[in-house]
Amino acid sequence: MNPQLVPDWIKHLKAEEAAKRSQTDSEAAKQLCAATTITAQGPEFWRQLFRELALNTDSLPEIGLQGSATIQDTSTSEMCYRIEVSLRAAWPKMTYTNLFYVQGAQVIRGHTYEDTTFKLQFALGTDGSFGVILENPMAPTNPEQTAQWSLVRMVQLIKRQ
Repeated sequence: MNPQLVPDWIKHLKAEEAAKRSQTDSEAAKQLCAATTITAQGPEFWRQLFRELALNTDSLPEIGLQGSATIQDTSTSEMCYRIEVSLRAAWPKMTYTNLFYVQGAQVIRGHTYEDTTFKLQFALGTDGSFGVILENPMAPTNPEQTAQWSLVRMVQLIKRQ
C-alpha cells in the first residue's frame, strides 16, 4: 500500500510498537552486557576480596582481637574462604564466616557460625562500577568495602557475646 494513504493513527501505532521493540532489544543487550561483565570480573573481585579480608584480619590485634582469612580446600569447583575472628580471654569467644564462589557465578554465598546464610549478588552500578550489593542496589561495593562489611559484623558479634 502507498505509505501516503495509510491513516495517521495506524502510522502512530506502528511507530509506538517499533519504539517498544527497540527498547526491549536495548534492555536485553544491557542485561547481556552486564552478565558478561559479571562473569569476566567476578574472579578478580574474588581474588581482591581475599587480599582485603587478610589485611583486615591481620589488623585485628590493634583492637584486641585475633583473626585469620584462609583459603579452604574443597573437592568441588566451588572456592571457599574462611574468615575467623576470636577473643582470647578467660572465656574465649569465636565466630567465623565461610564465603563460597564458583567461577562465573552471579553471587558469592556466605554461611556463618551462627547458622545464617546470605548471598552477595554481583552487580553493575549506574555509574558503571562493579561489585556486590550490600545495602544500596544502585551502588555496588568494591572488595575493600565488602571485606569491611564482613569483619565489622563479626567484630560486633564478638563484642556483644
